Amino acid sequence: MGVWVIWLIIALVLGGAEILTLTAVLGLLGGAALITSGAAALGLPLALQFLVFAVAAVAGLVVIRPIATRHMLRPRLERFGVDALVDRTAHVVQQVTGLAGTVRIGGEEWTAAVKATRSG
Repeated sequence: MGVWVIWLIIALVLGGAEILTLTAVLGLLGGAALITSGAAALGLPLALQFLVFAVAAVAGLVVIRPIATRHMLRPRLERFGVDALVDRTAHVVQQVTGLAGTVRIGGEEWTAAVKATRSG
């Protein structure tokens, strides 16, 4: 088995681990391993392969990760699901009590209940 296959396996394992963690770090390291796999397939010696991996990993972590982090921390412009219903006008279809009821919001019917509040 060629060294490039080992680098490819490392890239796939890191990519799979990234899917489970969603931190972007393992994905960037997997990308560096994939680049190194290509360098190994070209016949670079092992010492240069490690250098290629180190340069690609550092470049990914220094350049790409801050950009990805900035995009992940940006507030959502659109609200989805139940969050999109907040502050919308509802029309009562069936009387809303503490247990149940039905309202129409934007042409869709939703179940509703009165939320108990504390006073004082």
